[in-house]
Amino acid sequence: MSREAAPLPGKRPRTRRLSAAAALLLLTGVLIAVLSGTASAALPKPTVTLTGTGSPIVGQTYTLTVAVTNMSIPGELATLERNTGLIYQSTGQSALLDGSSKATFTITPTSTSTQKYRVTLKATTTHQAGTSNTLSVAAKLPTPTVTVTKSNPAPSYVNEDQTLTVSVSAPNAAGESVKLQKFSGLSWSTVSSQNLDTNSQATWTVRPTAAGTTKYQATIAKTAAHNAATSATYSLVTVTKPPADCGGTTIAKPGGGTWTCKYEDEFDGNALSSDWFAQQSKYTHKHPGEPTNPSCIMDNQAAGPDQTIKVSGGYLQLFAKVLDQPVDCGDGTSSRLVSGEVMHLNSYSQTYGRYEVMAKLPDYATKGLQETFWLWPKNTGDQDGREIDFSEFYSGYPNNDLPYFHYYDGTSEGGSTAFCPINYGQFNRYTFEWSPGNLKTYINGVLCINDNYQAANQPTGSPAPFNVPFFLDLRQAFGVNQGFDNLFPVPGAGTQTYSTQIDYVYIWQ
Repeated sequence: MSREAAPLPGKRPRTRRLSAAAALLLLTGVLIAVLSGTASAALPKPTVTLTGTGSPIVGQTYTLTVAVTNMSIPGELATLERNTGLIYQSTGQSALLDGSSKATFTITPTSTSTQKYRVTLKATTTHQAGTSNTLSVAAKLPTPTVTVTKSNPAPSYVNEDQTLTVSVSAPNAAGESVKLQKFSGLSWSTVSSQNLDTNSQATWTVRPTAAGTTKYQATIAKTAAHNAATSATYSLVTVTKPPADCGGTTIAKPGGGTWTCKYEDEFDGNALSSDWFAQQSKYTHKHPGEPTNPSCIMDNQAAGPDQTIKVSGGYLQLFAKVLDQPVDCGDGTSSRLVSGEVMHLNSYSQTYGRYEVMAKLPDYATKGLQETFWLWPKNTGDQDGREIDFSEFYSGYPNNDLPYFHYYDGTSEGGSTAFCPINYGQFNRYTFEWSPGNLKTYINGVLCINDNYQAANQPTGSPAPFNVPFFLDLRQAFGVNQGFDNLFPVPGAGTQTYSTQIDYVYIWQ
């Protein structure tokens, strides 16, 4: 029979006891573990999904949508993060979940490289922290929209200039090269290339030489910012210009018969017709005024502060402008004062006929501006001083037309000092009739001058000097001290703009 070992004499058995402090720590740890486990198990974890809408395009905004699908937690903050290659970092965008537990973010891809995004939610007393799926965004290059349009909505006529405008958008391609191409019937050939302006546009002037349809398109090459693109085909339909009818009114001719319309321009386009020659900036006509204050007539048809000629809205505008700074007028002259002039230099001239100009003069009723509608001999040998200023205006006399007929150099006869009333600030109709031995000017249908001219150096009854071809000239200028005190005052700082508006020009014979 076994026996338990008896304790040694004088020894008591040892019993292991925990101190009160150790026991308390142990109990606390156990309690915390139990409570934590219970709490973690009790709080739900959000299910977070991140999606994108449509196809991402480089340089264009792209919408991301985050949604919590297993619980309703409106008002909580969602944060968008992007993978930097090693870790996820906030993009700086956060959004509150809406009533449907959703929120949206927008990003703008800058390249075609794949970017990874996710959304995180912080833990709260009602749910655990949440992280969405990873969304990979691989953007594509945009394909620009390229269009070809005709600036002038009026019909296109044979042998008349037409302006085609190429526009590139989505994205703006300012400064890039774009090609205009024409279809030859078998293939496309390049007309020329231009760089797009700041508005991502470029313009071409084309002149159809025959009636029919000409097809154009524009192309732009691929770059790091966009794909290559080609416009839709633009069909330019050209027709033969109908005979001029000068307003369609039949007008009796002195001595019998009726006038036949030979030329008309109602300025319905957006560019000056090729019939007109504009005085060139390098072929400067100076209206000197004071020797130290010249003014220059220049051909500036492009939009800008120094534009002197404009066709728009059914009108030809000839400007007189004071600029901020002097510009080079050519011929060794510079000036702050520039203006516009157009003429039928080599396009149309005739001997005898009827002319009509509907025009409104500048709203300027003090001395300084001068406008002239006049005829000048076509042939150099006839340019000996003969000149027909059938309507001439000095702003110092704003209510009058002062026609001036120059028979020969240094002479003026036949009503040269007449003051014919006009309606200041309104359009007036200026008509001139020219027949052998007679010059007449009408204003709004009222006879102003009837000059049965007779040059002193010609036999009695001779139609000279007005028996040779003349061409029409329309001029806006600054005033001079020649015949009338109409000198434009020396301008101070700043700019000034004045213009003559011309509604139409009709010529009969």
